[in-house]
Amino acid sequence: MGADDVSAVTGQLRPLALYELTDQIGQRRLPAALQTLGLLLNQGASPLALLGALGNHFRRLIRARECQPLQASVVQERLGLHPFAARKLAEQAKSFSPRRLRQCLAAVRRTDEALKGAVPLEARLAIERLVLAVCG
Repeated sequence: MGADDVSAVTGQLRPLALYELTDQIGQRRLPAALQTLGLLLNQGASPLALLGALGNHFRRLIRARECQPLQASVVQERLGLHPFAARKLAEQAKSFSPRRLRQCLAAVRRTDEALKGAVPLEARLAIERLVLAVCG
């Protein structure tokens, strides 16, 4: 039984951190990512702030994917990350091809354009569509 199982039974006990969403997306765990996204938005997170974080995450994944060999120690050295963060980023980068990462970053840019002037419901739908697209 994991934290997701406990939360499903007991309800959300604490505010979610943005890294949980980026981790779930990086691991391509669509159901968990959509649930976390919904909870973050319900807690008042700005769709634009979430979008910015996702864009940063995909840029870091691209930089990590360019490291040869793709190992945590190399990612840590080249990107200047804490060992824990470098290990997670290297693991996530392996699950995306370089082409797929570029497509994900392009989807972030398209969503950014769609959010300009969007009403709250449209913004929520746009960011949900983005999560669907990048986890697929």
